[in-house]
Amino acid sequence: MPSSGMAPQLSQTSASDETRPSLFGPLKKFYLGEPLALGVKGMLGMNVVGALGAAIGIVILSLSILFYRPYWSTTCRRRCVPEGNEMCLEYCQSISDTIYGMQCILLAFNILEFCIAFSASVFGCRTVCRDSYADTNR
Repeated sequence: MPSSGMAPQLSQTSASDETRPSLFGPLKKFYLGEPLALGVKGMLGMNVVGALGAAIGIVILSLSILFYRPYWSTTCRRRCVPEGNEMCLEYCQSISDTIYGMQCILLAFNILEFCIAFSASVFGCRTVCRDSYADTNR
């Protein structure tokens, strides 16, 4: 046994090819830094669909808030006005205000959904349209 103070070297032939796990194609591409292997194109498509759906929802909710005339509220008011019951009118107004507030909250969430889906679509498009992934291997 030599006492030269050097650490023992491991031979590279100690692990046989049979014991090494083989990586499948998509997983191998993922380890190399190519994210297209795990469905980035599908994610991109669904984010575009989500952004379009959110944009349509924003338009519909905006129009609904601008031209807010629920049928049951006008029926409630027509029933309350001849009677002159102030409690009835306050009840009808509170229901209208509650529904209006819920529509405004839905509009805020819809705008947030659009922003998230749109930004994810932009980043997904940048990923799909790349030619090389050299900067991810640093």
